[in-house]
Amino acid sequence: MNPDQERGLYIHIPFCRSRCPYCSFYSETGLYLIDEFLDALARETSEFAGQGFSTCYIGGGTPSVLSHEQTERLFGIIRDNFDLGPGAEITVEVNPESASRELLGALRDLGVNRLSVGAQSARDQELILLGRRHRATDTLRCIEDALAAGFSNLSLDLIFGFVGQTRDSWCKSLEWARELPVTHVSTYALTPHGGVKELPEDDLVAMYLARDEVLCERGFQRYEISNYARPGRESRHNLIYWRRGEYLGLGPSASSFRGNKRWRNEPDLELYLKAPPFPREEENLSPEQARLEGIFLGIRLAEGIDLRLTEIPESLAGLVELRGGRVSLTPKGVMVADRVALELFEITGG
Repeated sequence: MNPDQERGLYIHIPFCRSRCPYCSFYSETGLYLIDEFLDALARETSEFAGQGFSTCYIGGGTPSVLSHEQTERLFGIIRDNFDLGPGAEITVEVNPESASRELLGALRDLGVNRLSVGAQSARDQELILLGRRHRATDTLRCIEDALAAGFSNLSLDLIFGFVGQTRDSWCKSLEWARELPVTHVSTYALTPHGGVKELPEDDLVAMYLARDEVLCERGFQRYEISNYARPGRESRHNLIYWRRGEYLGLGPSASSFRGNKRWRNEPDLELYLKAPPFPREEENLSPEQARLEGIFLGIRLAEGIDLRLTEIPESLAGLVELRGGRVSLTPKGVMVADRVALELFEITGG
């Protein structure tokens, strides 16, 4: 399928064993409700039955807290209602402490071909600061078990920019990640939340720049502000978001997009379990809103965006570069991407 025609399916699993203090994603800790959630998910899925998707991403929350039986039921719901082609990219997020060898083997048998591992740091002290339940050795064990189960497309999540971390310790996490048998690394700047504090701006700048210095030395390429991949291993699902492709989101807090219409399920598990009707917020974007969003998303990609510019505006010197008519961010521009996007919107007729 042509990448521009790809359609994504996202399923939000709103359960975690415990809440990490820095996390702003919607989740609940009442694991006893998982079976009821799957009942509701089956009802929501039936609304959209018959559609086809080229990517499927199961995130959360912590999808790996589901039991083997619950995981098999989840995939039964998906395959009974949707067409996932033979070349579909199917990703599941896992946390190192809950991804047992048996679960990883079951995921592989169910057709999952990509894992996103929530490592966050190579240093145990930093994992404690972040409220994580696992340690670095658990991440290594998870990767070994994933390889043994037959996975060859592995992504690793890392977080930077929080008080208690230094540029040196961040570089050590990056060096650790680049030597692992993974194909993709996501590097997320901390969003201050729940008492975990952000480092001063100068420290953040140094950490942003360190990513290219460390990861690109070992064959990774930054293809989006936060994401690095070995050639050909970019996340097809996430590229749909950044290219404003069509996607369907199921589960509490999940978002969907089609044409210039967006809708989002309320982040409320209690309401979700009682549905239908499923409580949703809807928005129809105006042409100008759609154009602004296209710039905000497109400029995040290393491939840039075609804005029909013939020269770089003086106000954006050093922040963007122009290649073949496409505008892309420089390493310095990455750190002020939203400001750059807004200026480009205004310059090009906003």
